[in-house]
Amino acid sequence: MPLALPVESAPYAFDIDSGTVSLHGTRVALTPKEFDLGLYLFGRPGQACTREQLLAAVWGTSAAIETRTVDAHVSRLRRSLDLVSGRTGWRLVSVMKQGYRLERIEDVEDLA
Repeated sequence: MPLALPVESAPYAFDIDSGTVSLHGTRVALTPKEFDLGLYLFGRPGQACTREQLLAAVWGTSAAIETRTVDAHVSRLRRSLDLVSGRTGWRLVSVMKQGYRLERIEDVEDLA
């Protein structure tokens, strides 16, 4: 499945050609897998993505394997792109026993 280009992901900007992402105009250092994971999730805002979907889309494996690879990459992505606090207008949340969902926060001022 090809990686989808995020439709509206401000304040993030994904550069497909260089495999980089910036936040508020500042480039964020990500590994290639973290970039692909972020691009995949930002291409599906509000949609719960299972670990199996993420493994297939980002790692190219369809094997039902027990791995913490997805969780470890999600954790690093959350820190690198500040997807925990909600200050950016985005939050990456866990979906119990499924996977992850990237959520758009409409009223960031309410988080202060």
